Amino acid sequence: MKNRFVNAMLAASVLSALILPASISAEDTKEVLVPLRSSAEALGADVQWLPSDKAIRVSLGDKEWRVQLNQSQSTLNGGAFNLSSAPVQNKELVTLVSLASFNKALAVDVDWNSTDGINIEHADTRTKALYFMARMKQGKFENAEQLLNSSLKVKLPIEQLSLMPIKIGSLFGTSWTLLKADSNQSLVHRNERLVYKTPQGAVFALELRFDKQGLLDDIGLVTDVSSNYKAPSYDHPDQYIEKEVVIGQSPFQLPGVLTLPKGEGKFPVVVLVHGSGPNDRDESIGGSKMFRDLAGGLANKGIAVLRYDKRTREYPIRSDFPKFTVKEETIDDAIYAVQALKAEEKIDTSQIYVLGHSQGGMLIPRILEADTDKSIAGAMLMAAPSGSLEDLVIKQYEGAIERYRAAGVPESAIAQIEQVIQYYKIIKDPQYSKDNLPQQFPLGNAYWWYDFRNYSGPEIAKKQQVPLFIAQGENDVQVDKSNLDVWKQDLAGRSNVVYKSYPALTHLFVPYDKPSTGNEYALSANVPEQVVLDLADWIHSKK
Repeated sequence: MKNRFVNAMLAASVLSALILPASISAEDTKEVLVPLRSSAEALGADVQWLPSDKAIRVSLGDKEWRVQLNQSQSTLNGGAFNLSSAPVQNKELVTLVSLASFNKALAVDVDWNSTDGINIEHADTRTKALYFMARMKQGKFENAEQLLNSSLKVKLPIEQLSLMPIKIGSLFGTSWTLLKADSNQSLVHRNERLVYKTPQGAVFALELRFDKQGLLDDIGLVTDVSSNYKAPSYDHPDQYIEKEVVIGQSPFQLPGVLTLPKGEGKFPVVVLVHGSGPNDRDESIGGSKMFRDLAGGLANKGIAVLRYDKRTREYPIRSDFPKFTVKEETIDDAIYAVQALKAEEKIDTSQIYVLGHSQGGMLIPRILEADTDKSIAGAMLMAAPSGSLEDLVIKQYEGAIERYRAAGVPESAIAQIEQVIQYYKIIKDPQYSKDNLPQQFPLGNAYWWYDFRNYSGPEIAKKQQVPLFIAQGENDVQVDKSNLDVWKQDLAGRSNVVYKSYPALTHLFVPYDKPSTGNEYALSANVPEQVVLDLADWIHSKK
C-alpha cells in the first residue's frame, strides 16, 4: 500500500567553464576544436586512452565512439563515422576534436570557446541532464542554483544538494553507469530519463523534469524500470483517439491523457484515481498497466477515460512538504480532473464517473465529499481497503512473516520485518496526533500518517447516495477479500451499490493461477476483458 519510494534529488550548473590550456583557437583553424576528454567527462562519459592504437574511446550511455589521432574517420557503435577534421594533440598532449563532430557523435548540442569553456544550448535538456548528473557525481554543487527554477530552489538549497549523491550511493553504490537517455515531452514538462546500471546488475532511472524555460523543476527516482507489458487483445487503438490534457492548477499542474471513442459524442467518461505510491497515468507496476488496459478497453465500449500522472510522480520533491496529506496527494487532483472534463465538448457532463484503485478506491468517499457541486454521477472502487491504512499494512507484513517462515527464511530477516511492524504501531499510539507528532518518526511524513489515521471509507459512504460499483479480486495478497465483506456489511442499508468478486484476480486485477505473493507482479499480464465489460455495463446502465 503506502509504498515509500525514495526520491533522488540532484542539481548542478551548466555554466562552469572548462578552460583549454594553450588551446588551438578559431583563428588557427577553420572550425572550433574542443578538448575531447574534459568535454566528454563533463557529460558523464567514460573516456579511456588506448596507447597502442593512439586512440581514445568515449562511452556515453548507448554510444561508444572511438577516435584515433590524425585520422579523419572514427567509429561510432562499431560503424564508420567520418569526422570533419582529424583529431590532433596540442603541446600539453590534450586531444582536440571538432565541435561539430563532437556534437553529432554524442547527440548533444553544446558550444565551446577558450574563455567560457563548454556551454549547453538552452533547449537541449537531454545534455543538461547528462551534465547535471556528471557534475553531481563529481561533487561540484557550487553553481547548482543556476539550473533550478525558483520553485525547486526553495526545496533544494546547496546543503541539501550535497546530500543527494550520498542518498543515491546508499541505495546503489557509487559506480553506476549510464545505459541510455530517453526524452519525452508533455504539456507540463520536458522529461529526461537517465537509466543507470550498477556492477551488481541493478537498474534504476532518474527522471529530470524541465520547465518551459529549460530550468529544472523536479527530479524523481524510479526503481521499477523494465517492463514486459503487452497491450490486451481487446484494445483496438483504431477505435479511439488520445488527447493530451493538463489537470490541476499551478504550481502542481499534471500531464494527462483523455481517451475518446471515435464518432460523435457525447460520451460518458471515467476518471482513474491511482493507488499508493508515485504512480504514472497507466499505473505501471511490473508487467502490468491496469489503467492503460481500462482506458483502451472502456474506449472500445463507447466510454471515454481520463488518466493522469499522480502529483507525487510528477513532483516528487516539490510535493513533499510538512503538512502534505491525502487531500493534496489524491483528492484535490481527482476533483480537478472532474472539473476539467466539463470543458470537453465530446463529454456527457451528466455522466462523469470516478474509478479508484486500492488507496484511490478507499478514498472514493472522500472524493465524493469534495465534489461539492455534485458533478460525479457514480463511482467504482477496485481492491479498496475497508479499514485504516496502518492496520492494513500491519496485516500485510504479518502475512509476509507467515509466508517467509513457511519458506524457511532466516529469523534474522524476519526480525527486521517485525521491527517495521512496530514502526506502524506507533501510528496507533493515542499520545500522538497530527498536532503532536513523534519526534523521530521512521516512516516518512508523520503528518500524512496521523492525518489519515483510523480512516474508514465505509463509515463515510454509509451517508452518501452516489451509486457505487465495488469490485474485488479474490487472489489479492494486499487487500484480501474480507475487505469486500466489510463494504457489503456496512453499506447493507443502501440499495444502489453493486458488488463483484473475481476468483483468480490479484491486487492488480490480473489473473494468476497460484496464491499471490506480489512476486508475480513482474509477469506480463492484463486486466481480463470481462472486468472491462462489467464496468462498461454498469456505466451504461446509469443513463
